[in-house]
Amino acid sequence: MNKASDKNPGTPRPSIELLGGFEFSSVDGEPIRLKTRKTQVLLAYLALNGGATQPRSKLIGLLWSTRSDEQASASLRQALSELRRQLDPIAPDALEINRQSATLDTRAIEVDALLFE
Repeated sequence: MNKASDKNPGTPRPSIELLGGFEFSSVDGEPIRLKTRKTQVLLAYLALNGGATQPRSKLIGLLWSTRSDEQASASLRQALSELRRQLDPIAPDALEINRQSATLDTRAIEVDALLFE
């Protein structure tokens, strides 16, 4: 759906580096630390899907399949809340969350792995 290079290609954007290791950085290159490894994996997964909407049920199955439904849903809510807290100041429209799904607008964030598509 979206490509990292589609939206204002000359405008600096926050970045997610996935090739060679995970790094999430603000527009000025400052590293942004996420609280948990699963939150990093969630951000990476949303980024690699190039703006495609991901059902919550799929995200839960990928990241928290060994937990009860209630625990898994709570863990996903917590991880999405952390992502929103980190993204809102630097890319306020990048993360769309609703009751059924989550989407990362990769036009608002540069993703190194998508630059080679």
